Amino acid sequence: MTTLLIASLLTSPVLSQRPSEVPTGFRDEMRSLVPWTIYNKERPPAMTVTSKGIKMTLPHVPEGWPYAYQWSGARRKITLDVARYGRLVADVPEITKGSYAHFEIAVLDAKDQEVKGFRSESVTEPGQIQFDLSTQLLPATYRLDVRLIVGGSNEGASATYRWVKAFSSNPSRG
Repeated sequence: MTTLLIASLLTSPVLSQRPSEVPTGFRDEMRSLVPWTIYNKERPPAMTVTSKGIKMTLPHVPEGWPYAYQWSGARRKITLDVARYGRLVADVPEITKGSYAHFEIAVLDAKDQEVKGFRSESVTEPGQIQFDLSTQLLPATYRLDVRLIVGGSNEGASATYRWVKAFSSNPSRG
């Protein structure tokens, strides 16, 4: 009986897959700046590809900067089946002290105009940012503008995004 139980656990689709093999509706391993573009053109980040992902850096603000902090980011458009893959997750392995990182997600209409927007919680230390669109939208396929944000101190800020993936909100649907 124990042998049968162990054998069934080892052949379970969830346990037999390595994390990199878990089904995703979207994935970007951040090995290239293409197709990411600058989100905030007023204060564009320096974007570089490193061994840990895409690093976005904001330098010290110019003299006379009128705000208490600075922010910018990168964006790309994706099509996502939210009914199957509604949970967006980004891995942030590096973030400088005084900086933050978060998602902004815009639902786009047929003319690529924003009709609804969302913002995730921010992280201020290395970790993962998660946002579950399946709790916010009806089950359907949507065109999204995914924005990876870095912000923080006017002295300078930076964050590195290792990957961005969309997973099933319900693991049994995988």
